[in-house]
Amino acid sequence: MVSDKYILKSAYETHLFYDVQRTNGNELLYRSSNTLLNDSLDNSISQLLKENEISFDEKSKIFYKLPRNWNIENTNLVHNDKEKIVTISGTTEDNGFEPLCEDVIYNKVPHKIKDKEINVKESFETKSQNFIAMIDDIVTRFEIFIRIEYNVTTDSDKLITKLIGSRNQINQCKNQVAAFLDLIVNELIDNKNYIIDYLNIATLSLLPFLHIAQNHNFVKNHLDTSMFVPEIVHSCDVTEPRQLIFTSNIHGQLLKSKDIIQERLQKLSTSIYYKKIYNISKAKLFFLKKFCFSNTIEFMIENHCFVNYLDDSIEFQAFSPILLNTAVKQFTLKFLQEIIEFSIIMENDSNYGDSIIEEVSKQRGFDGQYVFMEASDIKDKLIMCVKHNDLLEYMENDEVIFNNKTIKQFILNFEVNLEYEDFICGKKNGKLTRIIDDVKSVIELSNNSRSSQNNNDETMNLTVISNTFHDFYDSFMRIVNELPAEESFFIPEVYHRPIIGAGGTIVQTIMRKHNVFIQFSNSFSLPQNNLGITRYDNVIIRCPTKNETNIIFAKEEVLKLVKDFGYMQITESLNLTNNRFENMILASPDNTNLNNLIQLEKKYNIFVDFPDDLLRSDKEPVLLKLIGNDATSALEASDEIINDPSVWSKEVTLKISSNFKQFLEKENNIAKLYNEIIVPLEQAFQQVFISFSQLNSVIAIAYNRELEVSPKGNINKIVEFVTLYLIDQGMTVINKSQAPDIVEQ
Repeated sequence: MVSDKYILKSAYETHLFYDVQRTNGNELLYRSSNTLLNDSLDNSISQLLKENEISFDEKSKIFYKLPRNWNIENTNLVHNDKEKIVTISGTTEDNGFEPLCEDVIYNKVPHKIKDKEINVKESFETKSQNFIAMIDDIVTRFEIFIRIEYNVTTDSDKLITKLIGSRNQINQCKNQVAAFLDLIVNELIDNKNYIIDYLNIATLSLLPFLHIAQNHNFVKNHLDTSMFVPEIVHSCDVTEPRQLIFTSNIHGQLLKSKDIIQERLQKLSTSIYYKKIYNISKAKLFFLKKFCFSNTIEFMIENHCFVNYLDDSIEFQAFSPILLNTAVKQFTLKFLQEIIEFSIIMENDSNYGDSIIEEVSKQRGFDGQYVFMEASDIKDKLIMCVKHNDLLEYMENDEVIFNNKTIKQFILNFEVNLEYEDFICGKKNGKLTRIIDDVKSVIELSNNSRSSQNNNDETMNLTVISNTFHDFYDSFMRIVNELPAEESFFIPEVYHRPIIGAGGTIVQTIMRKHNVFIQFSNSFSLPQNNLGITRYDNVIIRCPTKNETNIIFAKEEVLKLVKDFGYMQITESLNLTNNRFENMILASPDNTNLNNLIQLEKKYNIFVDFPDDLLRSDKEPVLLKLIGNDATSALEASDEIINDPSVWSKEVTLKISSNFKQFLEKENNIAKLYNEIIVPLEQAFQQVFISFSQLNSVIAIAYNRELEVSPKGNINKIVEFVTLYLIDQGMTVINKSQAPDIVEQ
């Protein structure tokens, strides 16, 4: 129910899981107690299964959930005999219904650890008392079903953990389950160094930052720590647990990771900007929450923002005003513009709206994504929320349901970003005027930003009103054809001028050839918040939806020009060691070094080809490439980087005696090296980064050159501490050298 006056009815899809205690030929390690399982089917669902000729052993344990007051007449079933799942779909008024779904987490357990055989079954049974009570607690608290089994592969055993429950409940506990499974794996292999810690996340808007793969990869590959991030869920209840979980084999590295992430989150939380879109209908908001939430999460991560669906508006949060405005515009384009509100006005006291709902439900129309809203006491109006492409496709294939004399009027409403007003209307409203002249429909465009009630809302409403189905369909199709379609992507700014050409000749040729509009911008002013350089989209290709396929061809032509111009660029290469890479990223929580690199791009018109990740490779050198249109700009940028002590570290390399390799191969010695010498020295001497190469028997120490004149930070002291530690462990330093800054090619 929306209110006493209106009723929402929407598509639902849930699942009936049967024989949930089976193992599919795998070895069973754990399954939940039977308290959440059903011993039998109720009469209605049993009847429906028989009508659809679906049968299974009803003595097997069953797990299913249906909406309140579900209607057997408007219900569809699809049986997957292999997976033992029956998919149940239909239409419901139960707007709080959360369907059952399944999620799977995979883990690997090696057959051997340092010549020690690992028997998963025996190890699990031996140590099960350590963690089964904890799994049972998760099952009870979050009302889910968990089954853990394993199968044997060539080099490892694969743990397969299945979670069954509502999507919201699974998402609330998934990071805890994943972290706990990681603990189980380390228990099975008898890892004595494994440790776990957590950090409370106070602000929901920080979650997209933590889900960015670049940040995960850096922490895992450079800080030897895994992060298990809480999922972004529907509910924004501040009382819900939101713990970021860290696991590692190296205590010092885990603490370092936790401190780094905590500093980043504190810094980001001081600069959060807010914006809202108002005047969103209840039906459309419900559609977004129910059918678009997983896509919304992807949108948040890609656009570095947080989106919150409120009761009467949509709130956006981002770490800069530019990112915020971009997110609002892109959300309007990708979500609000795509989801339309379609109203049907019928003859008085007509029940034809019920016939439409029944027919759509039976056919599972609109790809199972629709919301109906109707007045509880008036039957002459039905409002639908669907995606415009789904509605067009439905009308093309089956117009009968809408082409009925009972329907007196069709009303269609789009929400479009204000920036696209001229694009949709054309010069002097030429596009809309032509459509209005050709069809018998009323087309209105209202600007929401001019309404004091909408708080400078940057959207506009495009409304189509028709009295016959054929007029409506023609108007609808032609309006959709004129809606903006676009794709954005990143091209280094150093290539923009060559692609545009003198006086814009080259890019204008591409635009005319493919009938598209291409816009270039720079991203120098956008923030660098991640653990690595973030490249923001700075090229947009736009055209009417009717020409959408042309975007692909225009983009291919632009990227080919980039490739061709790349052959003519001048490159300077710097020796980017692991330590220097980490110094550039971790020197300050506000990413001063990375922001400085971006400003160098602007100053010298170059592109800094900064790697996404070094993966702690022993293969040297990894190159930091500075790419320019001439030798002077690339060389000057290279000199400025090398001579900036905050950006570029000097590095001392200590060659260690050959028994260093044997030392690191012994159990626990890598953790010992980090915990006893590397992490303590990095904490004691700021702006110092220490790494080692087992392959090359080398310890490398990168330091800020300002330390050379500081008594507390004398690099010789660090070398002395390392040398004494190695001697104490039975090793020696053979020689000391300075790592080169430039790599000649």
